[in-house]
Amino acid sequence: MRLLVLGYLRASSVDEAAARIDQLQQAAVAEVLVLVDVFVGRSRAAFFSMLDRLSLQQTEGVMVLAVQQRTWDAEFQQLFRKLLDETGTRLYVAAEVERSS
Repeated sequence: MRLLVLGYLRASSVDEAAARIDQLQQAAVAEVLVLVDVFVGRSRAAFFSMLDRLSLQQTEGVMVLAVQQRTWDAEFQQLFRKLLDETGTRLYVAAEVERSS
């Protein structure tokens, strides 16, 4: 049985969000995970919406893109890890996946 995960990313435009969601989906498939939903935002509101969803659904973890995780400020990284630890949620960090033709 494949594990269910939520995605989280930040994007400044619809085009960027679409590209990042595609990257998350490809990474989930490569890791034999099912990406059930992606939370997109420019602020922490999407993060807190994702936490609410985690409490309602049986998901195994949260997937983020490595390239984005490296840009998070230290305070947000701490908050993200603390809240995921409190919920027992696993963090999957996805490297960039090569596009298949």
